[in-house]
Amino acid sequence: MEANPSNKDAEAINNRVLAIAVALLDFASPLNPPGHIRVLDLAFEAARVCMGTSAPPHTLTATDEAADTACLDCALKILKVAAKRLDSLEASVPAIDQAQLSALSAEYYMLRVHLAWQQGRPDIADHLFTKIPLKGATKDHYNVIGECICIGRGALEAGQYDAAIKWLEIALEELQENLDYQGLDSANFELQIRHTLACAYMKIGTPDAAEKLEGQIAVLKTKYGENPAVQVLELEIIRREKEPNSAEFFRVLKAIIEKLDWTEEYLNVVLGYIKYSMRLSIGLAFEMHHLLLKSLPCEKREWIEECFLRVPWMVSSTTDELDIPEEACKTAMNDALAFLEDRGIESISQEGTHVFFTILLNMLESPETSSCRHIAEKWCQLALDTKVFNDCFTSAKFNLQKRLATISFSNNDFVFAKQTLDQIVVENETKSDLQVQCLLFKLALHDEKDVYLEADRLNKSKAVIDCILEFMDLTTLLESSQDKSLVEEARSDPIRSRSTADIISFPLSMLSSAMEKKQGVSEENVLDLVYSVLKYTKQGFSKTDLSISIHELESICLDSYNLTLHIFNMFPLERSEEALQITKEIINLSRQRYESIQTETPQSVPSNSQEEKTEKQMSVQLGYIAYQFLFLEVSIRALCVRSEINSTSKFEHYTKIIKAIKSIREQESEYSEYHPLDIETLRNLSANEFEAAIALEDWSGIVTIIEDSESFFDAALFDHFMNCILTFEMADAYKAIFINAMVEIMRRAGSDMPILLNNFPSYYHHLFTFALAAANPETPTQLLDLSLHWPGEYHEMADSVIDEVLTATAEQSLPSGSGQQRVYPVEELGYLATSSFNQAMDFYSAENDQACLRWARKGILLAEAMRTPEGEELVCLFQTRLEGLF
Repeated sequence: MEANPSNKDAEAINNRVLAIAVALLDFASPLNPPGHIRVLDLAFEAARVCMGTSAPPHTLTATDEAADTACLDCALKILKVAAKRLDSLEASVPAIDQAQLSALSAEYYMLRVHLAWQQGRPDIADHLFTKIPLKGATKDHYNVIGECICIGRGALEAGQYDAAIKWLEIALEELQENLDYQGLDSANFELQIRHTLACAYMKIGTPDAAEKLEGQIAVLKTKYGENPAVQVLELEIIRREKEPNSAEFFRVLKAIIEKLDWTEEYLNVVLGYIKYSMRLSIGLAFEMHHLLLKSLPCEKREWIEECFLRVPWMVSSTTDELDIPEEACKTAMNDALAFLEDRGIESISQEGTHVFFTILLNMLESPETSSCRHIAEKWCQLALDTKVFNDCFTSAKFNLQKRLATISFSNNDFVFAKQTLDQIVVENETKSDLQVQCLLFKLALHDEKDVYLEADRLNKSKAVIDCILEFMDLTTLLESSQDKSLVEEARSDPIRSRSTADIISFPLSMLSSAMEKKQGVSEENVLDLVYSVLKYTKQGFSKTDLSISIHELESICLDSYNLTLHIFNMFPLERSEEALQITKEIINLSRQRYESIQTETPQSVPSNSQEEKTEKQMSVQLGYIAYQFLFLEVSIRALCVRSEINSTSKFEHYTKIIKAIKSIREQESEYSEYHPLDIETLRNLSANEFEAAIALEDWSGIVTIIEDSESFFDAALFDHFMNCILTFEMADAYKAIFINAMVEIMRRAGSDMPILLNNFPSYYHHLFTFALAAANPETPTQLLDLSLHWPGEYHEMADSVIDEVLTATAEQSLPSGSGQQRVYPVEELGYLATSSFNQAMDFYSAENDQACLRWARKGILLAEAMRTPEGEELVCLFQTRLEGLF
């Protein structure tokens, strides 16, 4: 386990404390052989501790590198102290035993070798190793061999197999040369060295390494054949063979299980080899597993539970090409359950049951022909009926039951499907789970139950799609096929007993619920299904024997409306048109059916006022759905116009927008009491109606639309109207009339008009320009349905603009704070002045002197209002020319 940051910090502090302790002892100890030896003993132990807390170089992470470097730095500092004392000690050779000095030197250099290797400097490690007196008369070979083993293991873990072999072979050579030394634990050392060497040879895999591996294994089996580590190594070697010896593998595996003193580490190792043994013999693998289960200590319940869960895990993780005998798996599971019962384990933990159910669910996802899936089906039935799995998460069992019921349908096992669904309904609240509802519906196709099941929630869209498609297929079969097989008769019998209204509304209500929950409805097949269901519903109204209530009509209309709304919100705009058209026809057919119901029903007095009230509410609700659909139609067609290029299609959309808005206007009073239109809706309707009227050249109604919008005008609506007038092609006279109508609203509203003052000059500019253009047209325009005289009215419009501008400029000259002022642009004043004086010249040419003088004077006033040198030049120019005329 990797040390967490807090442990690393603690280790670093401990190492620094050790370094300080060595330094203090060095300072306090006398400079004589006993003092030197005392410091060296502490220094060696402290250095080992520091190097022991440091990870090998290959395991270092970025976050741990600094801490490990600090550990090695402490070790180096300690060994530097030891080096000084060792040098002093060597000067006192006559005073101490030469063998003791040699042992201390060997231990020092071996620690330096180990430190160099941990620092990632194998070259330094090799150099320092040459200084160790291995051939001397040393009595302390223990540390040399131990450090070599430690370095070899570290190199093996780091993947440095050649380096590992080198150091381990040195250790083995040193051990063999000193077997007679009593201080050595030679058997333990030999086992460690040869085992690690064998692992390194096995990793390399060369012919030479394979030969050496064989030699090491022979020695290990001869001397230490009963040791678990050697037996595990044997298993690994057998496993790596091209054609593993099955009998030998199971012999060794059985020996490990029977004699092993259990630890969690060995438990996991053995479980891994049992899983591998499934490739050699599934039956023997299960025997080994059962033997392992029986050998586990009774008090280790968590081990027993983990071992039990390995049964399904081993089966689920086998390769596809491996054929697993169902009988062997059934026996293995029964034996494992019997063992739990013998041990007095009535139920495994909740977490364990959850793991078991999860494995089974994964196995059930295997292909239908897979033996793994068939085994899972049997185990599921066993699990749901066995008390040992009672302590489980409700959701896990619920999901397993649903999956098992679904598979039962695919296996045509309707009896078991019914049993499972009955159990689900008894144990769970299933009304809000559409997957269960779909399964119940499918069961009804093969049972004598009621087919019409209300769907509230969808877990997987594919389930409801299949369900709806099958339903519609069967109803079509009922109508069109006169010569059906017995199987088809049996499948269609449950539907035959349903009313026609139920048959029409079931797919619609189920799909509407699915779309509302937004569960997997982005696929193209769902979109196509929506069209199919809507067409199916529409065709249902053509049935001559249709018996339907007002409430059923209301549900059909509402579900159709919701489906269209979902498509509009979730899919590209062009996909909404078809649904819009079909839904519109369904609503119209529903209203016609409602009228026929009213006609066919005797107009007798209801039995009580409550019935009359309910009937009236249903009627109002049905009409209100149709009323709301008109708003949806306006919104969809308005957006379609924006993306449409074809002029004919645009014309059709605008025509239908006008028709829909006209219907809304007609029905508005009927619903205004309980469902009044808000300001935003009114603005939206007016904007779409105005644009459509201009596009369709309905000139007579445009001024009315402008005037009707006066009470809820805002800046956005005002700008939209103005943009439509300026964008669409029409005669200048129409533009002048419509802009004038809008400006009149501005004048009446005054400061209450929610329009930016900066926009006024632009509106006046357009009105002035189009009014003069309409007054002096190059080609006379025949105005249709407009009670305005031409061209005098247009001169009056332009004249009113000048008067407004002059008033605005007069307010501009007042002291600040005298009220709301309009700052009029100088450029606009110049344009109006020049255009007014030019119009005066036109009147002079037409011999209308009075009008000429009036317009000329207004032009001069506008030029004076500029208050710029350019304005003064215009005033002089206008006055000079006017004096020349009169």
